Amino acid sequence: GGEPLINSEHWAVLEELINSGLSQNISLMYNTNLTTIRFKDVDIVDLWSKFKSVKLLVSIDAIDESLNTIRSGSDYKKILANLESLMAHRSTVDIQLAPVLSILNIWRIEQVFKYAQEHAIPVGLSVLTGPDYLALDVVPNELQSLALAQVDRIQQYIPSAQYTHIRELIANNQNQ
Repeated sequence: GGEPLINSEHWAVLEELINSGLSQNISLMYNTNLTTIRFKDVDIVDLWSKFKSVKLLVSIDAIDESLNTIRSGSDYKKILANLESLMAHRSTVDIQLAPVLSILNIWRIEQVFKYAQEHAIPVGLSVLTGPDYLALDVVPNELQSLALAQVDRIQQYIPSAQYTHIRELIANNQNQ
């Protein structure tokens, strides 16, 4: 748990692996919110370039100011700047957006998919299962048709089984 890129031990382990000569045989995979890509005076890409491969799953649930509310401690402008900086290093870093769909971001999730499409970034959408009060099956009856319309707008971007599952959660709204 936690954010690896703000953990000083993480940076120390990377440097140790590089200094030992082992890094070139190691593939890394991260779940990160991209609040930072620097630690002290070190840029993470400089370290990652010494590893066999790096895959980044970026936890970004919106690409506008609503991200700051959805994920506490976020600064969407800084996160997008970090993401765009990393896009210049795609030969070193494999990037995938990993939003979590909830009642908080269903209204803006299409923007995430459009941003990803514009920048040729794959998206692996997850559906929030808890806490219950943020899950998709709590959408009030009066907002149900609007939420379903939002899901219809992202249908082209997600697998059909996931699309059906999301629609069922909203339509059944059993935890309302």
